Amino acid sequence: MNSVNIRKVDLAKLSMANAPDIKGTPSGPKSKELLDYQASHESSAVTYAKGMHIAIRRAKGATIEDVDVNVYIDCFGGGPG
Repeated sequence: MNSVNIRKVDLAKLSMANAPDIKGTPSGPKSKELLDYQASHESSAVTYAKGMHIAIRRAKGATIEDVDVNVYIDCFGGGPG
């Protein structure tokens, strides 16, 4: 296997293979429930963006899965420079 093929295989392991996979309209019912709970229990002094209306279950590489099992491609990470 040459170096180009190795790079393609390595990159494939960095993200969830099925991205994007949106099963319903974001925010799904589980995300809404968790975000409502969070909003009612936290102060206004937060250090993260509140504009993302999904509850993240896990992330891998450039992909994010929410608690409603929707898989997104993460476009917030930026790039070089």
